[in-house]
Amino acid sequence: MDTVVYPYLLWSLLQGGIEVLLSSQTNGDAKVGDVLNLLWEPRAQFWFLYALFLLFVVVSTVFAISGRGALWPLFLAAVGLYFWETPLLNFPPYRLIASNLVFFMFGVAFSLTTASRFTTGLAWLPWAIVFIAAQYLFHETLALTYRDRGLYALLLALVSIMLVVSISRYAAKKPNKMILLIGASSMAIYLMHILIGSGTRILLQKVLGFDSLMGHLLAGCSLGLLLPMIVYAMRDRMHIKYLFFAPIANTLRKWLTMISAPSRN
Repeated sequence: MDTVVYPYLLWSLLQGGIEVLLSSQTNGDAKVGDVLNLLWEPRAQFWFLYALFLLFVVVSTVFAISGRGALWPLFLAAVGLYFWETPLLNFPPYRLIASNLVFFMFGVAFSLTTASRFTTGLAWLPWAIVFIAAQYLFHETLALTYRDRGLYALLLALVSIMLVVSISRYAAKKPNKMILLIGASSMAIYLMHILIGSGTRILLQKVLGFDSLMGHLLAGCSLGLLLPMIVYAMRDRMHIKYLFFAPIANTLRKWLTMISAPSRN
């Protein structure tokens, strides 16, 4: 509730409202109705928070009922959902669960089984070799793109995930301060980068008449990283509360404690 639902609702409305106001200046054509559909049809990058919350609910419920014995059956079910073509895919909540549950469960299975093996030596090197080979096979040999769902896309995604995980665990042995700072600011970057990147493009192109592709890439990416990091670092000094999270869970926990107290007595 604090770190997923709250920022999803707040920033969907903030970004969506700005998109509606500036629709004549952007590449999209956002309408008020599109923004207010956020409870069943997330927009832009916010699909990830929406899907993440749904997956937490589904997996937590199954594990609460069946325990860890449900790990592999649920993983196999997730694989089946990924490949199952059904009209239900037109319903955004189901589509997001079916398309992403396999990756969520892959992470759960990995963390509960073989994660400790990736903390020693150069465990990332074999995965880097497999990653390069898999990317070449997928894009060059098979001429596929990220839009091509199927077995090859799933395997490529899992190989890519393993490379990122292995590099991260190796790098964690000697943490880099800049990487740590970016990581600590990752939610702010995620929530704000499109607003800042689009604003930078509008300023450069519409106001300053600047059309250099490389210039747009450098300015948009740099400011999309730096400005959220600055806002995140200054939020306490600027007395900006509840911009990225709110203590909703603590309040709910207190309410639940109060409700359940008489039954325990």
